[in-house]
Amino acid sequence: MVPDADDNRQPIGDDLIVEVPLQTVGGTGAGGTVSMSTRVDQGVTSLLIDTTDVALAPDAMFWQTDLDPGGGGVSTARVGGVLGFTLGPAPFTVPITVEFSTLDGGEFILQTTGPILLQPS
Repeated sequence: MVPDADDNRQPIGDDLIVEVPLQTVGGTGAGGTVSMSTRVDQGVTSLLIDTTDVALAPDAMFWQTDLDPGGGGVSTARVGGVLGFTLGPAPFTVPITVEFSTLDGGEFILQTTGPILLQPS
């Protein structure tokens, strides 16, 4: 069972990296670790999601990132890249819920971090 965001609170901010497991849905085994951090550039805070240590499910075709608030996005599933999402003006002060998943060619979730509540430190 994947915990809800209130059960999975993580501090994030300057020099803090959040590492969370990417769990296989409905099967056994894990998909490695997803690392999240923030970066401030020209007064804007971004969330960076590093997939270097991820083991993709064999049928994974897409990354799906859900941000609340803030939307998210879908992109091609590849290992080793860093996905970036704008959170808003610096400093980052509002907690945000993030869920990072892999999808097959349709909308079936193969792996997920579950919801994670990122709290600015």
